[in-house]
Amino acid sequence: MSLRAAPLLGLLAQGCAEEVAEAPVGAAPDRAPGCTVPAGTPRVPRTIDDVVAIVNALPEDASVACFLETLQRPLHVQASSSFQSLQPSAGDRSPRMFLVFDSLVMSVVPAGVGREAVELSVQYPGFRSVKAEIGMPTRRKLTATDPYERILLPNHSGTVCSGCHSFEQPFAELPGAFISTAFRPRPGADFVPLQFVTDQARTCDPAKEPERCAILAAIFEGEVIPYEFPEDTPLFQTRQ
Repeated sequence: MSLRAAPLLGLLAQGCAEEVAEAPVGAAPDRAPGCTVPAGTPRVPRTIDDVVAIVNALPEDASVACFLETLQRPLHVQASSSFQSLQPSAGDRSPRMFLVFDSLVMSVVPAGVGREAVELSVQYPGFRSVKAEIGMPTRRKLTATDPYERILLPNHSGTVCSGCHSFEQPFAELPGAFISTAFRPRPGADFVPLQFVTDQARTCDPAKEPERCAILAAIFEGEVIPYEFPEDTPLFQTRQ
């Protein structure tokens, strides 16, 4: 199994297919995208290599919002208000948003710590995932290993993700990468309805919060479909 041809985790793929039948949430795309990529660049990323290809096709000063604008619609999204993460939510009005593309899951936040990063994970059977991260703007072209190296501990014995994601170990198929337990956001208090976030995008004032508004607009000025992770995916919890 190769990370460059990432496995399609059956439950995740089925979840996306089922959600397509639901009524979409989000504002109609009433403006032309401000960021585009050349023909042939993947706009529905399914591997971390695909994400690197998209980012490298953008200007080196491109923002997270610019990257998000290039993604093909609809987007399958779940929003969480949890702050227990290295990329914490800044509250209901600026939640952490998970964008799901089959076995690839990426997350962004429109405000607070982590707003200049795209966190990535590729799901594998047994609820395991390989994590990575891209900081934007990149200021240079990325190599294939940059997203994995960005999250390594100083001694390269593991990743910063191991503080929350248990049973981390080296990923044999990609030197320098690590695999660990995959979690889903906790339901209930942490769940933020997408209609609420859509309203936040519509009422955001770019003169007051330009970065926040740009990220919200990049996601919600287009078709967005609520996503739910499979119920047997382990629930997120901080490690003691």
